[in-house]
Amino acid sequence: MKAKPLFPNQIITKTGLVPSDELVQIVQRIVADLKEQDAAITAIQDDFVSGTWTPTVTSGTGSITTLGAVVAQYRQVGMMVFISLNITITTNGTGATDVRATLPFASASMAVMAGRENAVTGDMIQGIIAAGGGLMRMFTYNNAYPGGSGYNLHISGWYERS
Repeated sequence: MKAKPLFPNQIITKTGLVPSDELVQIVQRIVADLKEQDAAITAIQDDFVSGTWTPTVTSGTGSITTLGAVVAQYRQVGMMVFISLNITITTNGTGATDVRATLPFASASMAVMAGRENAVTGDMIQGIIAAGGGLMRMFTYNNAYPGGSGYNLHISGWYERS
């Protein structure tokens, strides 16, 4: 013969008796909250993306004969993209006007970045990204061509992704 429970449909807790159906509802709310939190954490993690990309590097006019190493890294946080770009020009050829590099993502708005030529001149470099653009144009501080044979251009900054 099976013993009858003293408190049918109730569970004893530290604070007293709780109807079992109420406890089930509490557990269901906790599980639902945990699922919501898990979804929120996943969404936040999706907003932080790091990687590299292979930019196409050209000059505004003429052509760069030989590129050396090109190292391009980005980190996306929400809609903001932080980039670091290092371009070595081994042989400049007829390259002139500006140096151009494609971006990992198109830009939603105009942005300006800063950098430096590290091997020959030490000149400050500015990078300009047009709203809706997919490339950055680089010039020296006084809007001159930033490249030359043996030059190493390093530029970094952020822009808003479209």
